[in-house]
Amino acid sequence: MAGGGGTYAVPARRQPMTAELWDRRYSKQAYAYGRDPNDFVRGAWDSNLLPREGSALLLGEGEGRNAVFLAGVGLSCTAVDLSKAGLSKARRLADERGVRIKTVAADLADFCMGCSCWDAIISVFCHLEPPLRRQVHQAAAEALRPGGVVVIEAFTPAQRRYNSGGPPDEERLVTEEMLLEDFQNLEVVLCRQLERVVLEGSYHTGLASVIQFVACRTGESSGLLAKDRKERYERNIDAIFEEVNSEAHRDFDEEDPFLSVAQAGVHYAIQASEADGRCRYCWLPKELCACCAVSKAIELQKVHFVLLCHPLEFLRSSSSGKLLPCVLGADLFVFGVGVNADKLDQIINDSRTHLLLPGDGSRTFEEWLARPQEDLAHGTVVAEDRRCELILLIPDGSWEQVQALRRALDRKRTARGRPPLPCLRLQEEAVRAFHSPLIDALKQGAGQGRISTFEACALLLREAEEAWSLSPGTWKEQGA
Repeated sequence: MAGGGGTYAVPARRQPMTAELWDRRYSKQAYAYGRDPNDFVRGAWDSNLLPREGSALLLGEGEGRNAVFLAGVGLSCTAVDLSKAGLSKARRLADERGVRIKTVAADLADFCMGCSCWDAIISVFCHLEPPLRRQVHQAAAEALRPGGVVVIEAFTPAQRRYNSGGPPDEERLVTEEMLLEDFQNLEVVLCRQLERVVLEGSYHTGLASVIQFVACRTGESSGLLAKDRKERYERNIDAIFEEVNSEAHRDFDEEDPFLSVAQAGVHYAIQASEADGRCRYCWLPKELCACCAVSKAIELQKVHFVLLCHPLEFLRSSSSGKLLPCVLGADLFVFGVGVNADKLDQIINDSRTHLLLPGDGSRTFEEWLARPQEDLAHGTVVAEDRRCELILLIPDGSWEQVQALRRALDRKRTARGRPPLPCLRLQEEAVRAFHSPLIDALKQGAGQGRISTFEACALLLREAEEAWSLSPGTWKEQGA
């Protein structure tokens, strides 16, 4: 198809789009469109317009430059193209960069993308004839998971004025109206036409007229969103069980005795949970399993929650933190367990990350919102991008366990020359007025002025709704 972001340099006459044509182009030793990712794809990643984890499908990906880049930052990438020669070079490039990608040789006219199964679908200079373009775009919209994004860069009809690449026939050039029509059921995040210099191998060189487009699948029923999140949560728990049960346990250089033997602690917690006959997902006795009780979810756009369990908190039946992944889409980590450890390290060192924890130096949400401009210098994304502005890291455990986690995280930051993680706290009057039904259920009458992990996150969202000029997301109950 369009080969890793590739189309024709404008020839004198139209050529048929065949596998043989692309195989000839890609059979040369040099990479026709270069080995580096498309600038718009790189910019979409840098600006948080692309998800930080999950699966990405790249259409007309040719020699694989964009798939290899996204695999290198943590996405699971599948590259589809008509040319087997191009995909062979894509696999070679992935091997050179030390990443893994999946390649599929297929005509997009026949390729099935599936339904609700991709976190990102990317099309870079993949120019199709109008009927096929509409077919492929409609299929892409249906193939996105809730919250998934489609990212497109294409040449516009104004590209005929330039000799920097693009299809020779106008019908395969793309306009804003075409994309808005094709993706009318998605929420448009970005749609702009501009002139920019494109330097991609020997076939895209010079000033060009392009359209850049990002749209998100939102407005899902909370039931579908809950199902999708529940499946991700269960896969994460399964991975934790598999790692801890299959690998030798190593100790950590931590002050807290339980954190220093975190892997062994989680191993014994798993053994005790299985011996007690508890469900590994809801952490309750199997006869009281509540997995099916979470039937609705909340969609957030400006706040992302991350739950970090102390090893002694993981699998504790009374924990409310386990609700966060399914209901609020939180990431879940267990201290000392290597599953997604690289991602946790990125979160810890992201300038948007704050602990939700009271104490000296902590700020309320309103105080954070009014922070000085210099605090915004690194890592914050403008609201117009409709992506996350605040990452809230929730340490889960007793007060002593939470403080141990905080000290361990600060040591990780110090090792990188960074200050301790900043903290946000709930408004004190809101906490004093709150009566926790969850804590009451554990000990009758103990819920006044106390708050569970899940309830703390819900109160923070309520403060955000009141203080933010734009809602952090459709977090109020949706229809099933």
